[in-house]
Amino acid sequence: MSTPMQLPSELQELVDQELATGRYSSSEEVLIAAVELLREQDRRYDAFRAEVLARLKALDEGGAIELENESALSGFFDDISNRGQIRCATHPTR
Repeated sequence: MSTPMQLPSELQELVDQELATGRYSSSEEVLIAAVELLREQDRRYDAFRAEVLARLKALDEGGAIELENESALSGFFDDISNRGQIRCATHPTR
């Protein structure tokens, strides 16, 4: 059972703007969608943090790559950039 609550005016304005788009039929739907997005953001952050920690651990244990020169370093970052662009294109955010 939910308890009615008064939203701060700034938040109520945002809810009203979303209702005006017609995508939601109630304030509750807007708030549920917002909480779902927050949970998804938290999940992604947790996964990212875990990945960073795993890679830092691998570095601590001697797992690293060696780049011989400036050209190799540039190619390394170009590859990262390309993979990031592909990933963003195939995994768009909401």
